[in-house]
Order: sequence, then C-alpha cells, then structure tokens
Amino acid sequence: MKNMMEYRGYFGSVHFSNEDEVFYGKVEFIRSLINYEGIDVQSLTSSFHEAVDEYLEGYGVYTSLENSKDFGRPHPSPPLAKATVYTQLSQIASF
Repeated sequence: MKNMMEYRGYFGSVHFSNEDEVFYGKVEFIRSLINYEGIDVQSLTSSFHEAVDEYLEGYGVYTSLENSKDFGRPHPSPPLAKATVYTQLSQIASF
C-alpha cells in the first residue's frame, strides 16, 4: 500500500481511521500543519489537492512565481531548522 501522495511537489500522508471510517492525512515536510480528509480515495485526493492549492495561494505562489520555473515547488527549509535538527541529533548521540 502506498502511504504518500504527491501533488505539485508536495507530499501528503495517507491514513485510515476504522473508528471514524474516514481517510485522513497531512501535508508532510513543511512547517505548517495542514490536514485533509475524505470518505474515499477520490475525496481524500481531492481534499489533498485543495489543501496544497490553498497553501500555495496563501503564500502568493500563484502570483509571484506564476511565470517562474520554480512555480509549485515546495519552499526549502530554512537553515535554522536544519541546524536545530542536527543539534538535537548530536545531543541524542552524546548519551
């Protein structure tokens, strides 16, 4: 089973809740928390696409990068975030 979807360079997780009988997921590898859900695969995929499109619209990607070769690509993580992860990993390794 494939647990990830891809749309416009963004990845989204795929999960299923037996209790709620719903598919759900979140956009991965970004700082923002963006969730989506659907009652079947088609509605989950549609919800994921809408979530990514709204995220891009919120950052003005459609207007600022519309004619750019980078249109629709994920924003890179800031160097500070990467440095924090490396610092945390080195602290764990020192135990």
